[in-house]
Amino acid sequence: MTIGRKIALGFLCLIALATASGLYQLHLVNLMQEQSRRLVEVDYQAGATAQQLRNWLFEVDNFTSKYFVLRDPEDYAAALEERMVGISGELDRVQELSLAPADRVAYEEFQRRWDGFRSELSPLLERSARVDAGTFAQLQGRLGELLEQSLQVVRTTQATSRAAVRQSQATSDTARTVAGASAALALLLALALTWLIVRSITRPLDRLLTGTERLASGDLAFRVEEQASGELGELSRYFNRMARRLEELDQLKKDFVSHVSHDLKAPLASIQETTSLLLEQIPGPLSGKQQRLLQLNLNCSRRLSAMINNLLDLSRLEGGVAEYEFQSADLGSLVEAVVAEVEPLAQDKSCSFRVDLDSGRLGARCDASRLMQVIRNLLDNAVNFSPEGAAIEVGARRLEQPPDDLPAEARQQLVHWDGEEYLELRVSDLGPGVAEAHKARIFEKFHQVKRGGKLRGQGVGLGLAICRSIVQAHGGTIWVRDNPPGGSTFSVLLPCSGPQRVPPPSFSTLE
Repeated sequence: MTIGRKIALGFLCLIALATASGLYQLHLVNLMQEQSRRLVEVDYQAGATAQQLRNWLFEVDNFTSKYFVLRDPEDYAAALEERMVGISGELDRVQELSLAPADRVAYEEFQRRWDGFRSELSPLLERSARVDAGTFAQLQGRLGELLEQSLQVVRTTQATSRAAVRQSQATSDTARTVAGASAALALLLALALTWLIVRSITRPLDRLLTGTERLASGDLAFRVEEQASGELGELSRYFNRMARRLEELDQLKKDFVSHVSHDLKAPLASIQETTSLLLEQIPGPLSGKQQRLLQLNLNCSRRLSAMINNLLDLSRLEGGVAEYEFQSADLGSLVEAVVAEVEPLAQDKSCSFRVDLDSGRLGARCDASRLMQVIRNLLDNAVNFSPEGAAIEVGARRLEQPPDDLPAEARQQLVHWDGEEYLELRVSDLGPGVAEAHKARIFEKFHQVKRGGKLRGQGVGLGLAICRSIVQAHGGTIWVRDNPPGGSTFSVLLPCSGPQRVPPPSFSTLE
């Protein structure tokens, strides 16, 4: 499903919920309006009429008693007739209302009794007849029944009004509850849909971001999970296609470098051997100029041989076929051995080594030959970039806490710390130093610091890349910082117990 459809579906669900909630609340409002109208126009009118009828009945009772007891028809006959007409008119009007069933039954019973009382009283008023005690008592009994029934009508209409009020209140409560529940449900649904939509978008983007970071760091074998459909699915498929193509190109480049380097070793060895034989003057004597030219040729071939060996080492490390033999070794002894090897090169430039080692506390589990290769590369660089007569400082110490100047990028490369003791190797030179922008990139293969031209002693940019790969295989890290007197200090941090696992080589792709 595309991103647009996901968003549209989420909004449609919210619109449907809002519409259903609105329609139901509109129904409740109409119901409350109808109940209020009935309460005002019917129930209230029925109750008021019942109370009015009861009041008029008291007057009818009073006028009837005065009419027959006081024998004064002229004063009370007209008033009595007026009240009787009024009661009959009110009964006719109330019967036209849409009364509740209980109210209608009560009024019908009152109407029946009123009709009976009126049918007995009207002839007596027309004839102005005198009534005996029995007839008067019968009329009084009829009035008593009417008064009792009027009280029943009042009570019934009041009960109906109270029931209508309760029903209206219940409807209002229901409307309020439905409104609150709808709002809460809409909010929850909106949050859920928003979370689902955002999650369905951000998760693939996070995977693509992770994949991009892994590719940028040189892990060309990384692949992202391909989505079933949609724009993000297409993007993930194109990403994996790009990664496969980059991996193929990188493998072609590695194969090319490996094969060419291997094929160059044999003829280069023959050139060196031939040059050595000529310098030994086995075929015949040489002049001084000829010896100098042959010696220059031998030195250049040796440099070329060293570059080819670095290319072959790099190919083995990148291919994951480099073997490591981790055994207990003393870092101090390794440093002293490499210093002794490199010392003749330093003497050619009148440079010297100042070695500072923690005696007796530099044991570690490592591959001694590989670690010596790291030390040798660092010392070679220090000699090559230091001016003549400079003193190169070499030190090693044991650490229980990470050093204060450990960069965040270097800390992330450590396989573990968690109470582990580490050994720190330092090589400080007095060369031109490394600019801040290049301190992380100089450990990438083929990266060289440009200062207006190639510096004396610069190679092709493979030595530090090989050092980083070997150090990472030991579970450690390598970084560079400024040397306060001038130049740079290269530091290597290694776990004393050796690596818990050998991580894959980390190389940046050739730009």
